[in-house]
Amino acid sequence: MPIRSFIAIDIPEAAYEQLLSVQKTILSCFPGVRRTPGFHITLKFLGDVDETRIDDIKAALASVKFEPFEIRINGIGFFPSNKRINVVWVGITSSGLLELQKRIDNSLEGIFPREKDPVMHITLGRVKFLTDRQLLIDTAKKLAVDCSFKADGFKLKKSTLTKEGPVYEDIAVFKS
Repeated sequence: MPIRSFIAIDIPEAAYEQLLSVQKTILSCFPGVRRTPGFHITLKFLGDVDETRIDDIKAALASVKFEPFEIRINGIGFFPSNKRINVVWVGITSSGLLELQKRIDNSLEGIFPREKDPVMHITLGRVKFLTDRQLLIDTAKKLAVDCSFKADGFKLKKSTLTKEGPVYEDIAVFKS
């Protein structure tokens, strides 16, 4: 049976609270933006993986070595662009994060394709419709998200799609 899975770093409580506050503001002002449950930084989306391959994935990820590193969360952006907004996200600055992502990619070489130019971010919401795109852009510029935290691990996660949105579960945890 396939398991929809991905590799991510969870957000600690202090940063989580800031993100939640910004998310609530956006959701209350723009009813066409839908909430995304929980906050995390996706390092690699694996998609539907056969359950029998999970142990191989865990073994490959256990080989990834890294030192704890700093992650700074700041700025709000939009995918795919400001002209056509489908996703509202918060940006991330961290050289350690990109290095970890590359090491994860290397560990899974031959099992999954490499990520092409990953844009590290935290999703705040998915846009179903907008009545005033420019107002969303202007509102986002006024919202302050600026915090940092030390990352010392990552997780292999399962994502179950439901009518209310995805539900995430940890499959395995990997520490530095």
